Amino acid sequence: MSIQIVILGLLKSNDQHPYEIKKIIKENKWDQFFDMTDGNLYYSIESLRKKNYIQSIKTEKVEKRPNRTIYSITSEGYEHLINLIYDVFENQKMDGRSLYPALLFVDYVKLDKVAELITSWITNLELELDDNPASGSDLAAAIHAHYYGMLNFHLKWLKNVRDIIVARISD
Repeated sequence: MSIQIVILGLLKSNDQHPYEIKKIIKENKWDQFFDMTDGNLYYSIESLRKKNYIQSIKTEKVEKRPNRTIYSITSEGYEHLINLIYDVFENQKMDGRSLYPALLFVDYVKLDKVAELITSWITNLELELDDNPASGSDLAAAIHAHYYGMLNFHLKWLKNVRDIIVARISD
């Protein structure tokens, strides 16, 4: 899903060849967020094409190289991108492989809806933090401390992300 968000998001901004998509991903180090190989890039592009989320708009002949196919996003693809981004925030999973790509292209969706979804996520994290049961053994206590420490970290980060999105709404 995450690579699909990136492909669709990049094609929403510009029609591109898969190599250009790969170059942008590598230059921005987005490949740290998800597995990115030539195989899964081209597989994802073909999968998106078969579902009519992207389309080939032209083929360019490059000297002494295979032909280059340029792709663009379709209206169905744009709707799919929107749904993928909203799904990430609705699922409330702190998984950077999906969350970071969704945030990279969050400006393609309604920011007020994303802010609401993140606020709901924050509320759920706060409720989980309020239900902080006592722990048992030393190892259980260490696990407990780590788990709730990570929840606090995620809570603080999500509040910051929400504030950034709310600021964009105001602009």
